[in-house]
Amino acid sequence: MMSGILYYTHLNINQKQTFDLLATKGNSAIDHFSENKGLTEREKEILTIIFEGKSTKQIGVDLFISPGTVRNHISSIFQKTGTHSRMELVSEFNKA
Repeated sequence: MMSGILYYTHLNINQKQTFDLLATKGNSAIDHFSENKGLTEREKEILTIIFEGKSTKQIGVDLFISPGTVRNHISSIFQKTGTHSRMELVSEFNKA
């Protein structure tokens, strides 16, 4: 239980950094990152929602797709960005 709390605390810190970065770079930051990494429009949409801190299930509900389909898209995003977790994805975005 404690590690879950630490995970979400750490995730929220990185989310704040990402939101601050988005504010600094402007609205085109995700578009630019997505284009450079070769993400599809759907992957870009999911990336945006990931940065909002939503769970796989919540993303599925928002986009009217199954959690399995969300996981497939997230896996593709990880592969294209060379990351293995949402935390690494946020870090990679912050480097761009």
